Amino acid sequence: MTKKHLWIMLACCLLPVAAIVAVNFFKVPLGTLGLFALLLLCPIGHLILMHGMGHNGHHQEESNPGNATIEDIKKQG
Repeated sequence: MTKKHLWIMLACCLLPVAAIVAVNFFKVPLGTLGLFALLLLCPIGHLILMHGMGHNGHHQEESNPGNATIEDIKKQG
């Protein structure tokens, strides 16, 4: 894990928590929509973090023999 990734991860995780604490501490009236937006900060931060890592929802195939298909087994022997 690089230091850049660590700082981005901390920001994406701690900013929503800090925002919720600040809203409760300063008694800011947000209404239902505002609270819903604060709750969405967590998954949005996660998506931003995953995009920054280059994952984009694509998984690389592993060379694990346990993941072999029937066709792979037939080709081998």
